[in-house]
Amino acid sequence: MSKRSYSVDKKLEILRACETGNQTISQIASIYMVNVKTISEWKYVFSEYGIEGLKESTTWKNILRN
Repeated sequence: MSKRSYSVDKKLEILRACETGNQTISQIASIYMVNVKTISEWKYVFSEYGIEGLKESTTWKNILRN
């Protein structure tokens, strides 16, 4: 399975679709072919770090701490 890369604009589009409440996250994930967990991670990162958090990182970092 290959890892897909989404632009910041596409991530924001997906997050906006979540905010409208017209569809469930599962439906949005299916439409955009993104894992539900990935959308949840984007929502968290965006709420904590804004647009900067949605940009691709050149280094690995664990943003979701248990």
